[in-house]
Amino acid sequence: MTRTAAALALCLLLAGGAFPDDGPFRPWEPVGPGGGGGNFRAAVSPYNTELYFSACDMGGFYHSEDAGKSWRMIDGIEHTTIPVVFDPVDENTCYVAHKIGFFLTNGWAISKSEDAGGTWQRLHGFIGAYGTNTITALAINPLNTDEMFAGTAGAKPGRILKSGTGGRFWEASDKGLEESQLVFGIYYIEPVDMSLGPKGPFRLCAVTDAGPYLSTDGGATWEPSREGIDTEEAFVDSAQGSSDVVFAVTAIEAQDGSLNGGIYRSGDGGATWARVSNPVAEVYASSGGARTGRISAIAANSAKPHILYAAAVISGEPHRSGTWQSDDAGATWRYLLLGPHAESLLGEEGGVGSPVETGWLTRELSWWWGDVPKWRDQLAVCPSDPDIVLRQDDGRTIGTRDGGKSWQQLYTNHVGGDRWTTRGYEVTTCYKVYWNPADHEKMFIAYTDIGCFRSEDGGKSWIYSLRGARHTNTVYDLAIDADRPERMYAATSGSHDQPAWKTLVPDRDYSRGGVAASLDGGKTWTPLGEESGLPNASCGSIILDPESPVDSRTLYVTSWGQGVYKSTDGGDTWHRSVDGIDMENDFNFWRMSRAADGALYLVTTKTIQVAEGVYTFGSGTLYTSDDGAASWRLVKKGDWMAYPWDVLCDPVDPDTVYVATYSDPHVISSQITPGGVYRSRDGGATWQRILEHVDPQRITVDPDDTDLIYVGTGHDGVYRTSDGGVVWTKLEGLPFKNAFGISPDPDDADTIYVTTFGGGVWKGSAYGSGRETGNR
Repeated sequence: MTRTAAALALCLLLAGGAFPDDGPFRPWEPVGPGGGGGNFRAAVSPYNTELYFSACDMGGFYHSEDAGKSWRMIDGIEHTTIPVVFDPVDENTCYVAHKIGFFLTNGWAISKSEDAGGTWQRLHGFIGAYGTNTITALAINPLNTDEMFAGTAGAKPGRILKSGTGGRFWEASDKGLEESQLVFGIYYIEPVDMSLGPKGPFRLCAVTDAGPYLSTDGGATWEPSREGIDTEEAFVDSAQGSSDVVFAVTAIEAQDGSLNGGIYRSGDGGATWARVSNPVAEVYASSGGARTGRISAIAANSAKPHILYAAAVISGEPHRSGTWQSDDAGATWRYLLLGPHAESLLGEEGGVGSPVETGWLTRELSWWWGDVPKWRDQLAVCPSDPDIVLRQDDGRTIGTRDGGKSWQQLYTNHVGGDRWTTRGYEVTTCYKVYWNPADHEKMFIAYTDIGCFRSEDGGKSWIYSLRGARHTNTVYDLAIDADRPERMYAATSGSHDQPAWKTLVPDRDYSRGGVAASLDGGKTWTPLGEESGLPNASCGSIILDPESPVDSRTLYVTSWGQGVYKSTDGGDTWHRSVDGIDMENDFNFWRMSRAADGALYLVTTKTIQVAEGVYTFGSGTLYTSDDGAASWRLVKKGDWMAYPWDVLCDPVDPDTVYVATYSDPHVISSQITPGGVYRSRDGGATWQRILEHVDPQRITVDPDDTDLIYVGTGHDGVYRTSDGGVVWTKLEGLPFKNAFGISPDPDDADTIYVTTFGGGVWKGSAYGSGRETGNR
């Protein structure tokens, strides 16, 4: 569809007042190989054992109705803080707690679904004095579902909250708990007096980082309950089996030839406790005290409370970190997942036909890349079927439905050879989508954590594509030679998330990286090492001068903490180009753009320095060079330039430049450093704020229509203007709101690709879905 036709269709559609599922407005589709980021908070419904939920460390919340064969990212809920909790009576009702707000107004909310997770409605949201008290546990009265208890983590009173209105209103109910405690679990045990009916008080057990507590007055008061606990180690997790069986986990310490702490079991609802064995204790004993570790997570179910699962992080060889099972309430343990299957899992077949099915991450980056469940909420068992278990790590979700005899990866689909496609479980940060200019069937995605993927079939399937590079964690940028598209350059890094404020550490050398080159369209790469003159430092932006000789390309790259580096021989040798740059204060070299007349514009972003414990926050800057980086001139520093994230030159007009900049979180008022998209039409002499927004991250100007501009924002999705910035429209329906680069499809003016900070790539209409996101 041409842009004129699309605009006419849009006008007709708006006049009709309806949004169809196709045409200018259509749903967003996930794109990519799946997986590759932190996985947390899996849950399995006790009613429908193929109903799974999960979350990722960057905020995504996912729903599967077919036991993980496919997933849908849930709109409107991000950064869940607990696994989904299922109503004890109604199989279609479930709850989740999650974060809300932005910058200084962070808070939490509880949302409810009445259609088994299909749609959600916010019951309660809190931003303010208790906003930092994150919800860490949720319990529902099995005889009166209007009554709930929520456990929290935070420094303020209110570690346990109570609702008598089905989660709509809450009050503090933590008398007897010390102020600093984190609540791992709250468990209904049994009614104190059944003659009082379903609204009578239950006995309750709460496990906190300081130990178990009991309440016999419906949560009004709590008393410590440590009888049988013979350690002072901190508690780290808990789980409930049947109504009166509770497990609590503490840290483990080796002392005088024995271990302190581990797993404790109560058979009387938390009144008394007894230590049982644990995987670390078994390895410690078998190794003669040479090896120890920690229990990172525990999971139990109510159907067979004697079956218990634990995740352990254990030192030394052979590997015994991972998932363990006990079928005798913790008396003895059996190592699952690897164990006898290690040879078939890690051998030539890479899991094909073995009891452990593997995905692309294991085959390309090794089993131990994603590691093992290291934290609570990375291990889950179905409450009604102990054979169904989900274990998670820093890259994958893997499940068993036969008690650990076989395992299936649940994050990607294998479509043949080394090609993979999404199940909808996109959990990774990515920066931009690129096309081979001579063959648009060949596409590339620059990722964090998993480097780079390419497609040879127009995005239908994806192939890992960073073999041979020295730094494989992150590709921040790609440059593809239009005259020889098989020749590519990657700006790589050993660390991710730049330029988020957490990466602006005083040690400017913390981040390693460099440039990698490919001569075969991204199939293999060669690092351009320090012997070529390029330092070992993270590279955020790379530019290929299309007017330079084809056989001796000129390249420019930003090197974090080091400067701009230039090559005039296709990357064989590099020379530092920082003349005119204040290297003492402007050293976080980040983004760069080339104007139509060859001028370069460079952003160095915000800095943080420390001396004698005092932190100093420095402003970002914009520099320009009109002599091929031989010298640089300062264009802008201070006020709104305090924290820039992107710079982009208009592809046609050499005098038009755009900058995207954050409102600085380290100042008292964002009015001092107002974020937004700024534009100069005179080479940087004067500026106009054309989009008022606190966290714009990337700018895209359509090369065929320079009045058409897209901006990805940190918490609010994508904005679009078609009149050069006079009127902006938010693209509705994008499930993940932390948006980075927008890449228009070169063959379809109605289609764009959006990369996100933790939610993968999304393909959709240039006009959005036409539908509001849920639970806002």
